[in-house]
Amino acid sequence: MSEEFKDKKEALKSEISRLESDIHFYEDYKLELLKDLGDIQKKIKYLEHKKEYLNQDYLKSLATYNELSNDIQKLTNDINIMDYGIYRPIYNWEDSEIYKKELERVIDLQKEMIKNNTAAICDITWTICKSGLNYINVRPLNSYAFFPYPSSDSAAINISAD
Repeated sequence: MSEEFKDKKEALKSEISRLESDIHFYEDYKLELLKDLGDIQKKIKYLEHKKEYLNQDYLKSLATYNELSNDIQKLTNDINIMDYGIYRPIYNWEDSEIYKKELERVIDLQKEMIKNNTAAICDITWTICKSGLNYINVRPLNSYAFFPYPSSDSAAINISAD
């Protein structure tokens, strides 16, 4: 029986050694898994913070977008109204025709002032050129500084100081 007992004892020692080796392997594996779990938890925390930041940034951007969309809508409505010839008073004019006539009157007045050399007060000689014409040097005396608004018939007038 002693031989049989020795064989069982050796078999059990061998089994214990194998099991201890397995325990050591699984403990190392457990430590690696715990390390990986910690890394994953850090990544989750980082992604949650990033999500929160992006969410706030999105809400700010959405508010800006909505504000700009409202502005565009208002301007689009104004343009659509103007397309139908409806004038929205800006300068206390009753309608666009009266405004247009007044604008033409002011432009004619400015042209007349330029012709009469009464459009500017200064000691500088001004060069006035309308496309297709030669340069004209003008030295206005004792008048107001007043130059024409751009319009369809005077858009090509260039005025510069010498």
